[in-house]
Amino acid sequence: MAEASLSEKVYDELYQRLIRKVLQPGDLIDRRALAEELGVSVSPVVHAMTRLQHEGFLEILPRKISRVRVVREEDFRAQMLIRNALECQAARIYCGEPVRRNAAELTALAKQVDSTRDGKRINWSAEIAFHRALVALVESPGFAAEFARVMRLGHFVLVSTFSEINPFPMDPSGTWHEGLVRDLQTDDPDTAETVIREHLQAGRERYLRTTERPTRTGTDTDLHGRTRTSQHPSLTEEIS
Repeated sequence: MAEASLSEKVYDELYQRLIRKVLQPGDLIDRRALAEELGVSVSPVVHAMTRLQHEGFLEILPRKISRVRVVREEDFRAQMLIRNALECQAARIYCGEPVRRNAAELTALAKQVDSTRDGKRINWSAEIAFHRALVALVESPGFAAEFARVMRLGHFVLVSTFSEINPFPMDPSGTWHEGLVRDLQTDDPDTAETVIREHLQAGRERYLRTTERPTRTGTDTDLHGRTRTSQHPSLTEEIS
């Protein structure tokens, strides 16, 4: 199997463990032990873990130790505040003609978000692409880069992690993504800011999911299709 394909499979395996909370914030990941467990070389593991680091799931400690990103409630709240501030300011700048001019592209992206299931990577990826496209209408590479640092897959994991701590209510009057494109065609910056702010507030509830942490034991398969019983003893090490 090609290394790129193996890297993708390792990524998918780690991603699923993160989403299912088999891997918890603070867990250490031994790349060599993981490679042995999954029956692959270290190289695709490194590639997969680098990708997860860029997406905000993992962090690198001294001596190149990889750890599932440690998430605190204040981190979550800060990230939500930063995202809201950036998107609301952006809406004031790009509303009106820029949205009308790019309505077809934005609507296509909006349909991808609205047609996928909440809590799935395809939905989160579509959501990221849609909101990044909106912010790109500001035509400021620096602004877009700052937004990209916040709007990553790891952002949605933060929301899920603190679902019980921060249960934002659903706003029944909030519009979703296709409607958002229409509403942001207004030429009034105040209206545009209100529209995006209400959208973000209502949308939080869609990402707030409380998932019970599954057991680390069970029967599954490695990347070559071999059945194995795994307790993931070599994969992680809890930080005391």
